[in-house]
Amino acid sequence: MTRLIVYIGMAAALGAVHRQGNEFRWRGQIAPGRAIEIKGVGGDIRAEFTPGAQVEVVAVKRSRESDPDSVTIHVVEHPGGVTICAVYSIPVGSDASGSIRIDAEGDLAGRGPGDEMNACRPGAWRNLRVGENDVRVDFVVRVPAGVRFIGRAMQGEVAALSLRSPVSAHSMSGDVRVSTSESAEAATLSGDIEASLGRVGKGDPLRFTTLSGKIDLSVPRGTDADLRAESFSGRIISTDFPLDAAPAYAYSYEYPAEPKPHRWDFAFGKKATGTVGRGGREIRLQTLSGDIRVRRTP
Repeated sequence: MTRLIVYIGMAAALGAVHRQGNEFRWRGQIAPGRAIEIKGVGGDIRAEFTPGAQVEVVAVKRSRESDPDSVTIHVVEHPGGVTICAVYSIPVGSDASGSIRIDAEGDLAGRGPGDEMNACRPGAWRNLRVGENDVRVDFVVRVPAGVRFIGRAMQGEVAALSLRSPVSAHSMSGDVRVSTSESAEAATLSGDIEASLGRVGKGDPLRFTTLSGKIDLSVPRGTDADLRAESFSGRIISTDFPLDAAPAYAYSYEYPAEPKPHRWDFAFGKKATGTVGRGGREIRLQTLSGDIRVRRTP
């Protein structure tokens, strides 16, 4: 806890914090290559490009019944940049049971030793419990060129539009929309993904995944990449790039009945692979229920 307070103090010294009623504002300079990360629970996150040199964050709290003061905005400075969270007070009588922990890949996991409830740290929410609090916090973030944007919402849309830096956008329940002149990745459990990349570059695979929703990806002309797409109950469409399609999952069942065995062959879902340009960085697209469309932008 002491370490967290020190980080908050360091961040406040580097950036200007202003609170008025249910509105929170933070302004500060983040070096190119480092990140501004926003972690929300209920509410939308919207990022937009600013020609200035400073990052600006505005958070507005709204509610029907719960006290808006039960949610505070924490600012944490760390070596990778600045993380700003909407932190909900822990309901009276709460313990670890029923809490949510999400690992670095965005998957649900159990509570680990030393996890602190509702702590504001870089990375995915680890141990979250908000009870019946209905406070909604909507964020608007203005991002300069070169500053990486990371948006994480539990229940809300994440939109990062017309940025000039790498983007990582995640929602547990909401659509994700991204457009940037650089690379990006996006994930949601329940919602559509719409992404337009300006540059793929090199590095680890770029992932676009949703459990229930469609994926619409646009990459620029001249891109060199390897595409891997998979949909359990949707179509895979690409009019601009050749894709080799095949069943995603194959299963055979043989019943040894007389006078001869009976065999059933099943094919579940669809998967497609293809090479864009000369090939290169892998782009993975996966949805359980929804179409996947890949297209080229001028």
